[in-house]
Amino acid sequence: MTGTPVGCACGEGVIDWPRVIDIARRHGFQGVISVECGTVDQAERSLKYLQGVIGQPPATSRRKIWPQPVGLGAGNPPGQPLP
Repeated sequence: MTGTPVGCACGEGVIDWPRVIDIARRHGFQGVISVECGTVDQAERSLKYLQGVIGQPPATSRRKIWPQPVGLGAGNPPGQPLP
């Protein structure tokens, strides 16, 4: 263990994120996507990249499955869409 951050931001590595998101949508996934980053800069670039990918319509899906944001808040039970 070196204590040095390794890895890269989403969209800069080998994972085909548009395909991953498309497959998740086709299977009705509506949960949270979590990624681990080595630096704050990587996290910021990953967030920006994934927001762009998630905002794109599904490439191969015949059904449009758009995840709704979920979270906790006043009067919002866990796992329920935000108003």
